[in-house]
Amino acid sequence: MSVLRRRQRFSLILDKIHNNDMSSKTPLEIEKGDPVASFSNRAVLMLTVGFISMHGSHALAQAQGAAPAADEAVGEASGNEIVVTARKRSETVQDVPTSIRALGSEELSKLGADSIEEFAGQTPGLSLTGNRANTQVVVRGVTTGPVNQDQAEIKETVGLYIDETPIAVQRFSPNLKLYDLERVEVLRGPQGTLYGAGSMAGAIRLITRKPDAGDFEASAKGQLAGIDHGGTTRTIDAMVNIPVVQDKFAIRAVGFYKHNAGFIDNVVTGEDNVNSEVSKGGRIAARFTPSADTTIDSFVSYQKSRHAARSVYAEEAGYLNTTVAVNEPYVDRNLIASLTVNQELDPFDVTLVGSYRKKDLGYLIETGTFVSFVAPTYRNLPLGVIGNNADQRDYSGEFRLSSKSSSPVQWTVGAFYENKRNHFDQDLTVAGVDAAGGFSSPAFGANRDQLFASDINLKERQIALFGEIVVPIGDKLKATVGGRYFDAKQSSIVQFAGIFADPNTGTFPFRNKENGFNPKFNLAYEFDRDHMVYAQAAKGFRLGGTNEPVPATTCAADLAARGLSAAPDSFKSDSLWNYEVGAKTSWFDRALTVNVSAYKIKWKNPQVTAQLGCGFNVFVNAGGLDITGTELETIIRPAEGLTLRGGLGYTDSKLTEDLSFVGGREGDRAPFVPKWQFNGSIDYTHALSKTLEGFAFLSVQNTGDRNTRFNPTLAANSRLPAYTIVNARLGVNADQWSVEVFAENLGGSRGRTNRNFYPFSLTPMTQVEVVTPRTIGLELTVRY
Repeated sequence: MSVLRRRQRFSLILDKIHNNDMSSKTPLEIEKGDPVASFSNRAVLMLTVGFISMHGSHALAQAQGAAPAADEAVGEASGNEIVVTARKRSETVQDVPTSIRALGSEELSKLGADSIEEFAGQTPGLSLTGNRANTQVVVRGVTTGPVNQDQAEIKETVGLYIDETPIAVQRFSPNLKLYDLERVEVLRGPQGTLYGAGSMAGAIRLITRKPDAGDFEASAKGQLAGIDHGGTTRTIDAMVNIPVVQDKFAIRAVGFYKHNAGFIDNVVTGEDNVNSEVSKGGRIAARFTPSADTTIDSFVSYQKSRHAARSVYAEEAGYLNTTVAVNEPYVDRNLIASLTVNQELDPFDVTLVGSYRKKDLGYLIETGTFVSFVAPTYRNLPLGVIGNNADQRDYSGEFRLSSKSSSPVQWTVGAFYENKRNHFDQDLTVAGVDAAGGFSSPAFGANRDQLFASDINLKERQIALFGEIVVPIGDKLKATVGGRYFDAKQSSIVQFAGIFADPNTGTFPFRNKENGFNPKFNLAYEFDRDHMVYAQAAKGFRLGGTNEPVPATTCAADLAARGLSAAPDSFKSDSLWNYEVGAKTSWFDRALTVNVSAYKIKWKNPQVTAQLGCGFNVFVNAGGLDITGTELETIIRPAEGLTLRGGLGYTDSKLTEDLSFVGGREGDRAPFVPKWQFNGSIDYTHALSKTLEGFAFLSVQNTGDRNTRFNPTLAANSRLPAYTIVNARLGVNADQWSVEVFAENLGGSRGRTNRNFYPFSLTPMTQVEVVTPRTIGLELTVRY
């Protein structure tokens, strides 16, 4: 529903309140008899109370600022506050005594956010590395460097959820398209109590719009855009909401197709714009409310994305030119299914969640010179290309009991179960290489001309018990205590074959088991409903895993250079403590909001990853990091229709001791973590007529300089300069349509997100990942 339409409905209701038209009717009679009263009974009552209490133009804002029911967590409340469920219950952002950045549907639309990359720059403390195909998420500088897709053993540091379903893969975002989202919640700091392993630095929650059994609704959006140095992007999104049984059962379906134009040219093959992407899929959700106390939600989501090549150019060939001998396509499929049952009982509420996630991934890597290790005449052979395939299956379930929202003591207890399987395999076959190198691949357990083959199967079973309680101490002070106990079992079976695996050919099983407890403590003092300060100490954790066997002969020199005689069989879980103070404040009748937090993180024996020069991976626990940071966010509403937002993030993530394993020294900054980030936006909306509304939106985001390695003096290290992205959007909204023109990266920034030297392609090159060049387009939306 457009802003204009909402205002019209709110104005009609307020007029009725002014004229006492509703004084003789009950809320139920109002809802049945008045077509403009399409809100729930509670919303009508809140509007009435808000008007009486404020006696002025702020009645609507105050009414919407009241605590909503769980089903009314609808994102933005009069543009002032957003209702979130970060603590597994509905409350406004300003009422949660932790650091949260929440983006409602309107802000996401203005940002043009159809993926995590689009809103990450508007969130202090959140940074990304990588490109379109494989984005890595970092919160509060909790990272020891990049992770590759073939490092299947490593776990994520930031939890990623769609509704109640965990979807993070290692440190990678599945890059889901975000049409028809209700809101995004970015929870900064450890979330181990309620969200478990993998959320040691924070969590990101993508909350979808739920089916509405009251009204039919449909929308469609089309977009056409051109990219500098590239082609034309085309996008189609559609949604339909169908009340199957009035007020009882509804279905909501979303479909999308997006062709992201390429902008990198392959000067070897003569092809232009090779890094195009096609993503298509959809989501279908159902909501059944057999009674006022029972809600059953389910959804199934599927997305297939095909990237014709990686979004990487060769520095030696010039900006946006690559020199790989063959394009390296990347195909990613994601299937997600979830069922959630909420039952309200007299003493407490019950929630049951069951989820399933399936991810399949396939990609190629050109390794033309890798064959030279065993065949000096490799240029006379077919091109060496490594085929990579990964598939993951994740079953999870959660059972929760929660106190009533009216209870003076708020509590949540629950149990969690997860069964995860992760498979990864590689194949490097080059026709004629056995004869050229004078050896026999079958002697190394492989097929003829198969230089290397791997098959890695990982299994993980985790059980956890968790709880959190909020106890008032007097009228203004609240104490929160939480904890999570986990018990995890892991096993792996690794099979290696081929001359590059020698002497570690064969099958290698391994098992690992661990358990632990992760506490959380929080004190919050509310001076009044607009001013709160808090202090928190929380522990975050991440499960360990198993190492793949590393050939002692091929990799001996690389291991020795890192202080190892052999790769360890496994690496342990790691954990950190986050100590934080903050304040959440609103001023001038909530025309100004200022939230600030400061934190100190102690991270001991983190999991450190190294890809050896021989092509194999090793994971160890080593070193330590101290991270100090601050996050500041402001919202200013100086006049009706005008909203100014600003954010500033400072993160100082440094080694506390030498880390010889990756060449790090005490005091070195963590890779890919900018010290400074800032963002801002101006959003102005103005009624053009009784039926038309115009808006202008401008946003800016700056990412500070970063290093790609711990030690800035290492030859392999690159300094990535700071860069700034400016986006703009102008549009006209009507009740049933809107037209917008937009520009992304308006200034044409060439900001670099990664840079490293890759010696194994046929033409060795310095690979550079860069932000998408300036994109200008037109967007049309229709609604019913």
